[in-house]
Amino acid sequence: MKDAYKNTAALFESALEAVIGTDGEQVVFMNPAAVSALGEHRGEALSSLLPAEALGLVPGQVAALTLCGRRASLRAASAPGLKVFFVAFDEPQKSLPERAGFLPELRSLLSGLKLAADRLSEAAEAAGGQEALERAGLLQHTCAQLQRLVGNTALAEDIESRSVHFRPENLDLAQLCRETVWTVEFFARARGIEAVYSGPEEPVRLTADRAMLETLLLNLLSNSLQHLGSGGRVEVSVSQLGSRVILSVDDNGEGMSSEQLARLFTGGASGAGLGLRLVRDIAQLHGGAFIIEGREGLGASARVMFPTDNAPRSTIFRSPGPGERHGGMNSALIQLSAWLSAGDYDPRLLD
Repeated sequence: MKDAYKNTAALFESALEAVIGTDGEQVVFMNPAAVSALGEHRGEALSSLLPAEALGLVPGQVAALTLCGRRASLRAASAPGLKVFFVAFDEPQKSLPERAGFLPELRSLLSGLKLAADRLSEAAEAAGGQEALERAGLLQHTCAQLQRLVGNTALAEDIESRSVHFRPENLDLAQLCRETVWTVEFFARARGIEAVYSGPEEPVRLTADRAMLETLLLNLLSNSLQHLGSGGRVEVSVSQLGSRVILSVDDNGEGMSSEQLARLFTGGASGAGLGLRLVRDIAQLHGGAFIIEGREGLGASARVMFPTDNAPRSTIFRSPGPGERHGGMNSALIQLSAWLSAGDYDPRLLD
């Protein structure tokens, strides 16, 4: 190892995070945490250790991927003559029975709450009183937030346990994006935010689960919209590069600091942490990869890359249970509930 490489390697020797150094072609150093997690790969081609999607990673980007059978997030930094990769593996989770056992009961309670909210909305609309309408909107907003938390947690559990309800179809990703952006634009316009689709008008075909892709896109849009104010812009585009279809979401919001990027997929059970981890999980279920880039004050860019030959393995192909699919405006009201306000759930606006 060159002396310059040795000096850089020494800086990360005691780091708890796995660190890999490369000259662009070969792995030139790995700290003890990396060797423990990934095995010894010094002197080997970098492409034998990292997937193709990660090789072009640049500072300011984070890739969600699987390494040696473990979910991880990968970010890059530059050093003299080197590129350094930092690998953060997902924290060990509670066993699935412990986490998933409360979901059926929560779903049952939530169904009762949603029924009460719907009846209150009907009564408030019939009476026409402003205070009653505001209360109905507040309750509907709370229901949507709970539906998002419970639904997304359940979907993440099903993907992790490989028992997900999967319904693949040959769909037009461009059309799905256009329709989703049109729905989001209804709410964004009132806030002075521009939501646009700039991809091709012709079909971009992909075999995928439509409801999951809609959930993925809405979570990416929700993440962007929460960082935008009046005058903000979020743009959705679709492109095809060789055997890959690329879904992009770009915004001109406040961006993210390097510390926020490092913690991006390690949040709690709600908020951006859950939403972006679900994006990662859905992308990987379809054989894809998720890369997000953000610089403080310069906005954020998200890329989800799907292979055209993307049939997932070890999933259950069956129809979903009652209430597990939403779609259209209803899906947007649920997945965007962290950004929307109670006023967006006014019964008069949702007829």
